[in-house]
Amino acid sequence: MDNKLRSVKILEEVLGYFLHHGVEKLDISFFSDEKKLIITVRGSTDVEPQDLPQLIKLLNEPRKPEYEEYYWSLLGASSKRQELHL
Repeated sequence: MDNKLRSVKILEEVLGYFLHHGVEKLDISFFSDEKKLIITVRGSTDVEPQDLPQLIKLLNEPRKPEYEEYYWSLLGASSKRQELHL
C-alpha cells in the first residue's frame, strides 16, 4: 500500500477518534512525505478523552517496515474506503 493511501487511512482514523469523543470545531493540519506523517488536530471539548495519552503514544511509535505490509493486509486495507480499527 502506498504512503498516500496509508496517510489517508490514518487521518480518517484520527478524525473519527475525535468526532467519536465529542470534540468540536476541529482544525486539522496534515503533512505527509516518504519519511514522515504529521497530523495536528485542535478542537474543543468539555472533557478530555481518557485514552488520549495512549492514542498519542501509539501514534508516535516508530514505523516498523518489516511488519507494515502484513498489518495492513490483516486490516483489509485496500483502495476502497473502509474503517480501520486501531
